[in-house]
Amino acid sequence: MLNPDLGYVGKIVKANPAPIEALINAGYIPVIAPTALNLYPSNINEDGILNINADTSAGHIAKAVQANQLIFQTDVEGVLDARRRLIPRMTKGQAMDLIAGGIAAGGMIPKIQACVDAVSVVGSGHIIDGRISGALLACVEGEDIGTRII
Repeated sequence: MLNPDLGYVGKIVKANPAPIEALINAGYIPVIAPTALNLYPSNINEDGILNINADTSAGHIAKAVQANQLIFQTDVEGVLDARRRLIPRMTKGQAMDLIAGGIAAGGMIPKIQACVDAVSVVGSGHIIDGRISGALLACVEGEDIGTRII
């Protein structure tokens, strides 16, 4: 679980939707720190809390609570093609091809992977420009904004 570059990190085994659903049902908006308990320490130094990638966590949580949409807000327009143009809509296969071809890179990869993984349960995954005022509401209301992965 020790990654020399990232410290103690883990992979998600399962997400428990009950506490999240309880908060939502009580009228709260859950704010989640993507950490987890290490259930399988290989040595004494690996007990305790592990960091989990926030994008990966969001995808697993969206599936666990059976959300209608998974929406990532970021600092770019959405997923871009090789010419740096916005791709407004793509399939899971097309999204994975962008990763395999090296077109999608860096922090965009876990966002795309989370969307691809989640759309089997969640209706659609979106990557939108969070710098734009009203972008989240527009996306929730079904406007074509950013990239939609289906």
